[in-house]
Amino acid sequence: MAEPLYSKLKKATEESPPELTTGSTFKHVLRLGLPSMFAMGLQASYDMVDLIWLGHTRQGADAMAAVTVFGILFALILVLNQIVDIGTTTLIARYCGAKHYQAARLVTGQAWVMKLLLSLPVALLGAIFAADIFEKLGAQPGVVHLGVQYSTIMFLGLPLFFWVLTLNTAFRAAGDVKKPLYMAAISVGVNIVLDPLLIFGVGPFPELGIRGAAIASVFSQALFAAMGLYYLLGRRSHLRVKLVQLVTPRIKWALKMFRIGAPAAVGELLRTLVILFTACVVLKFGKETMAAFGVGSRLLVFVFIPFFAIGTAISALVGQNLGAHKPERAARAVINGTFFALAIAVVVGVFSFLFPRLIMRAFTPDLNVIEIGVPLLRIGSFAIIGVAVTTCHASAFWGAGDTLPPMVVWIGATAGVQLPILLLSVFYFKTTVTYVWLSVAAGALFAMVMAAAWLARGKWLKKKL
Repeated sequence: MAEPLYSKLKKATEESPPELTTGSTFKHVLRLGLPSMFAMGLQASYDMVDLIWLGHTRQGADAMAAVTVFGILFALILVLNQIVDIGTTTLIARYCGAKHYQAARLVTGQAWVMKLLLSLPVALLGAIFAADIFEKLGAQPGVVHLGVQYSTIMFLGLPLFFWVLTLNTAFRAAGDVKKPLYMAAISVGVNIVLDPLLIFGVGPFPELGIRGAAIASVFSQALFAAMGLYYLLGRRSHLRVKLVQLVTPRIKWALKMFRIGAPAAVGELLRTLVILFTACVVLKFGKETMAAFGVGSRLLVFVFIPFFAIGTAISALVGQNLGAHKPERAARAVINGTFFALAIAVVVGVFSFLFPRLIMRAFTPDLNVIEIGVPLLRIGSFAIIGVAVTTCHASAFWGAGDTLPPMVVWIGATAGVQLPILLLSVFYFKTTVTYVWLSVAAGALFAMVMAAAWLARGKWLKKKL
């Protein structure tokens, strides 16, 4: 398996990305979206594989809850990544559309060094204060113990995770989706093999439990980053960079990327804080509820991957076509991408609503966790539609560099809808955890309506950078 994938990756380094400013926009959405969909699915499988194997250990519920809490913390940390990645996507797409490849290379190099400077302090602080963080979130002692083992290793590997995200962003903004796919396939394949070996101590490997899952994930990310770095330093890419560009900060470029990415990051920060608060509320219902929340949230993240992948295609198409002064093609790409995502959302939503127990059983044999997860998946099926449309529309704004509207949408949906429902239902009316799931779905549907109305105004097509 490794040899064919390696051969494809080597061949992909010799190919030029497709021309996105001519031809059918719908075909470009498919050409960019489908490989990105598979690549993102592979990347998301790190946590999914961890949950599946850890769910069958002696401390299954505690381990699953620990991974879930760290996943939410990681989502909060990724707001820092968002600041850089949105600016990276916008600028690389614009410059590639205008055929200014030297500028696109400078942005790529600057994104790499900025990610290092942002991730190192967070990695060290997270590793040092892991126990305090889990305790402050209200985790039970068993969850805290396992959470520290898992998160310390994952925190120390944070720069690698950030670099992998940089590589994915840069490649896709340039219209190159094959390399991230092949690199993800190789690195995830290694993770799938290492996970059970290190968790259960198969053969010569020591039994490391939850620490083994973290080591497997970090090692696989290191492999991905090494392959991507080899490509960036090569000679046959539009995004080839010099080594000095990966270690030298440039204030001018950094400020430009921050200016574009900051509004998007603020919206993501608020949305992530609400998710973190939701997790804290769920923790109060017990570890079985938290385990169900972990399975449900991870599954929904996995389900949302097609929408994020289509959104990536939309961002690249919007950015490159606006860079080539073709706004009508940019608008057409958004329409085609949104209908494609909506079709997928309806199919997935119906399956999630009709077969929630079947889905939950794939992750855990615990009947209590399964029963708690059933209403989560059924209510989440409605949230899927809202997330699908909103992701496509937010990606259009991001590709244009108009990042203020998505920020306002996230604030309105989370602070104006989701959080009030959550607070009133749980703390005032003392309802069941089902209303926690309802608050999430209500926020997603509100965001869909708000984003669509703002996008229809069309001002994003005239955005100047």
